[in-house]
Amino acid sequence: LEFDGVTDYLTVSGSTTGIRFIDYSAESTAANRAWTVALWFNFDAVSSANQHLLGYETVGIDVATSNYLRIDSSEKLGYYDVGGSNHTADTVLIPGTWYRAVFVYNGSDTVSFYVNGVADGDGTLTAGDNNNADLDISIIGAKLTNGVVSAAFAGKMSDLQAWQGAWTQSDVTYDYLNPEQLALNNGGTSL
Repeated sequence: LEFDGVTDYLTVSGSTTGIRFIDYSAESTAANRAWTVALWFNFDAVSSANQHLLGYETVGIDVATSNYLRIDSSEKLGYYDVGGSNHTADTVLIPGTWYRAVFVYNGSDTVSFYVNGVADGDGTLTAGDNNNADLDISIIGAKLTNGVVSAAFAGKMSDLQAWQGAWTQSDVTYDYLNPEQLALNNGGTSL
C-alpha cells in the first residue's frame, strides 16, 4: 500500500468505529490481554509531525481510544496511549529505507519495540486506565479526529499483522528472517 501523507488512509471494516482486536477489560489473564502488531514500512521523508501507521478515530470527546502506533516527530517508532503518554523506541529511522516494525504489548504494563528483528526499547503504560492496553484499529495510515485527517503517513506499508499474544524475541527474529512465513511456524513458539 502507498500513502501520500495528505489524504490517503484506509478504514478497517469500512467504518471509523474500528475493530477492537483485544479488549483489555474483557480478558482475565495477561497472556490473553497481550497483543502484537507487525508491519513492513518505508516512509518518504523526515517530518516535524507524527506519522500514524495505525490508530483509531476520535469523535467528539471520545478518548477511549487506546493507542496510536506511529513514527513520531523524532523519526522513531512510537506508541501513544490514552493516558496521554508517549513512548518511543531508541533508533532514529532513515527515510527511503524498508523496516520491519514490531510492537509487542506484554499483557501487563509494557509495550516493546523491535526494528528489523532487534529489540529497540520499550515504554511503560500509564497506570490506572485499562483502555491504554486495548488494541483498537480503525485507521491505517493516518489519524482522524471528527473526520479530519491529521498525522497522515507518507510512504509504503506491507504485510500488516495483528495478533493476540505477545511475540517473543525468537518470534520477532524468525519473522524478520523469514518474511514468507508466519511467526507461528517458528519451532517452539507459543503462538
